[in-house]
Amino acid sequence: MTGKVAQITIEVNDPISTHMARDAPLAPTGTTVIEVRLASNPEELLAGDRVRLVSAVGCEGEECTLTDDALVMGAHISDSEDYGYGSASSNGNVLSQGVQTVSFAMDPQAAARVMALQEAGAIMAVMR
Repeated sequence: MTGKVAQITIEVNDPISTHMARDAPLAPTGTTVIEVRLASNPEELLAGDRVRLVSAVGCEGEECTLTDDALVMGAHISDSEDYGYGSASSNGNVLSQGVQTVSFAMDPQAAARVMALQEAGAIMAVMR
């Protein structure tokens, strides 16, 4: 299945059927791809999903939509602790300290808004 992205966990030697993968997303013409740190859980997003990106700050203290159409290109967890949000278990222990980012394709104006506001506060991905 060349050029496909797994939609579920596929272990070594598992048989692969067509419902287990979909076409890898390509950034549409006129868009740019940027990395975004999300306050929402990036593990719920799959490459090819389209989401709305919302900022908790930046619109006179009100929630504001940064873009209605961001295409998920992929999720990444780095070893860096620079922004170290980490994720906590139910007992409060930190499970990971790596930075979780998601690559999104979006129009350049939306990308500029996201880059400006992600340093100011939380950005969430909302499923469409």
